[in-house]
Amino acid sequence: MAPVIFLRGKKHKWHNYKLEVEVSVPMKTKLLLLINPDPRSGGGIRALRFIKGVKRKYSDIMLLYFIVPSYTKDSILTLHKYGKVVGFINFQEFKNRLPLFKKAISTEFIVKGMLDIKKWLNINYALARDAHIIYSQHEVTEYMRILKFLKENIKKPCGVMLQLPPYYKTKRLRNIEAAKKLFYKAIHGTKGIIYWANDFRVAQYCYKLNKNFLRKFDFKIAVSRAILEEMSNNIANIHVLDPGVTLDEEDIRILNSIKQNVFTKKRIVIFGGRPAPTKGIIEALYAWAKISKRLSNYKLIITGHISKKLLTLYKKVCMKLHVYDRVIFTGFVPRNKRFELVAQARAVLYPSHEDSFPFSVIESLYLGTPIVAYSIPALKIYYKDFKGIKLVPELQINSLANALMDIIENHEEPEIPVLPSWEEIIDKEIEILTKYI
Repeated sequence: MAPVIFLRGKKHKWHNYKLEVEVSVPMKTKLLLLINPDPRSGGGIRALRFIKGVKRKYSDIMLLYFIVPSYTKDSILTLHKYGKVVGFINFQEFKNRLPLFKKAISTEFIVKGMLDIKKWLNINYALARDAHIIYSQHEVTEYMRILKFLKENIKKPCGVMLQLPPYYKTKRLRNIEAAKKLFYKAIHGTKGIIYWANDFRVAQYCYKLNKNFLRKFDFKIAVSRAILEEMSNNIANIHVLDPGVTLDEEDIRILNSIKQNVFTKKRIVIFGGRPAPTKGIIEALYAWAKISKRLSNYKLIITGHISKKLLTLYKKVCMKLHVYDRVIFTGFVPRNKRFELVAQARAVLYPSHEDSFPFSVIESLYLGTPIVAYSIPALKIYYKDFKGIKLVPELQINSLANALMDIIENHEEPEIPVLPSWEEIIDKEIEILTKYI
C-alpha cells in the first residue's frame, strides 16, 4: 500500500496533534497555478482564498496563473492584482461550436476534442518556464490534461488538489449513476435512458483518463479524508488535509451579523446544493412532494443559476408532483443573501452524492439551521455524531422526507464544528508544495 500522509494542524475536534514544523519557503519561489476563479462554486471559492492567503502571508512567492475560466476576461481582471497571467484556455468556446454537446448525444469524441488542447491553448512559454512548480487547484479531466501538458513541456514538478474524487470505487459509483438515471428519467421521460447512457460513457472515459493522469503527477493533495475513501488508499504521494476547507474571517463576520438579526424562523426549507443531478435535485423534489402533503404551508427554496431550458423542465416536474406553488427557484443569489435565507429556514435539505467537505454544511450549522443529508463519506466521516444533522442512506426518498419532517417538527440546536483557520490550512498546503521544489 502506498504511503498516505496526513497533515494535521492546530488541535481541535478532528485533529490529534499540533503541527510543529515551521514552513520554510525558498526565496523568490514562483508557483504556477492552474485555476478557475469562479466565485459561484465551492471549488472556485477555495481557489480564490488560497491565492489571496498565499499572497498575504508569503511575500516571496510569485503567483503565475494558467486559467480555465467560465468567463476569461473577468477572471483575468480579478487575478491581475495577485500575480501574472501566463496563459488561458476556454473550453466553453469549443463546447459552443458543437451542437451535439448541447443535445447530450456526445461520446468520447467530444472529450477527445476538448483534450486536444493545442487548438485552444494560449500561453506565454517564457513566463511559464520560469516557474519552480506547477499546481492545479482542480481535479477535473480537462484541468489534469492541461497539467500533464504543462509538465511535459515545461519540465517542472507538478501536482493537483483533489477537491472531489477524480474517480470512484464501484459501490459509490453505482449510487451516483443511479441518481443520474433518476434525474434524466424525471427530466426527459422515456428518452432519459439515452441521455444517461451518453453521460455514463463520457464519465467512464474520463475516470479512465483521470487514473492515468494521476500517475504522471509528482504529488496529490486531498481536501479531506473522504477523498481516499471514495477512491482508493493505494495512491502514491498523496497528502491529506484534514480538512482543507473552512470559513474565513469575512464569512464569520457576515454569519455572526446575520445570526444577530434573524430572530424567527420562517416556514421555508433551503435546498443546500447546486440544482444538479449529483446534488440530488430530483430526489429533493420527490421528497418535497411527500413532505408537502403534511406541511402544506412550507416552501422549498432552490438557489443557484439554472438555464431557461432546464428551469422549464424542472417546473414541469414540479407540476407533475403537484408542488409547483410550493417550490421557489431564485436563480443565482449573492452569498450574503443566501446566508440570510439559510438563517431564516427551518432546515436545509442536502441530498448530495458528491462532496468532500462542503461549505453548505459548515455554513448551515454555524447559522443554527439543521440539515438532512445523505450518509456519504464526506458527511459520515466528519458529522456522523453531530447535533442538528441527520444522515440517511442514499436514494432513500422516504427516509429523506421522514428525516426532514422530524427535524422540522423537533428542532434541535445544531452543534457548530470547530475548524482550523485558513492560515493554518494554507501553511500546510505550502509546506507540501515546498517539498517538491
